[in-house]
Amino acid sequence: FTSEPSYLTRFLFKTHGDKFKLALSNVIVNMDYEPVPAETGFTDDASLQFQLSILSVELNHKQWSFTGEYARRKIHFKNMFVNYVPPFLAKTVGESYYLQLSYHINYKWKIVTRYDVLYQNIDDKDGSEYAKDFSALGITKPDYSRFAKDLTLGIQWSLNSSWMLQVELHSIDGTGWLP
Repeated sequence: FTSEPSYLTRFLFKTHGDKFKLALSNVIVNMDYEPVPAETGFTDDASLQFQLSILSVELNHKQWSFTGEYARRKIHFKNMFVNYVPPFLAKTVGESYYLQLSYHINYKWKIVTRYDVLYQNIDDKDGSEYAKDFSALGITKPDYSRFAKDLTLGIQWSLNSSWMLQVELHSIDGTGWLP
């Protein structure tokens, strides 16, 4: 692999006292692969392009905290490991987001509720096309591995600035976060 220039940028705006925060982050990674046919068996040049953009917001007011984040991922494989990356996965756009609301009962106790969503491919949010495309290759892949939706309710107790105990209850649909 040879690395092309890659970029990481982040813009952050926050008010005095951190009552409001807004951030935009972006990562662009470009890599080229020039095989040595005698060593690898591959003869075609290949490339990988990856872009991740994240918008984050946080609002704090008295005992309440609201946090949200939206992320969009673009992945493009070109001639990359043809035996391992099927053509229908060569170019995908995924997204994820979460919304979280916290209430600080006092300086030791906090209640949290959160909703997370992940789609590995925004054009196939339920994973049905993914499962169908692999099935056509004679491979069984579950549709639920391409998305995840998670509703969380938790409570946190801070013993001191170094130790904290948190208990969470999750209701999860899909396994998109698991490898």
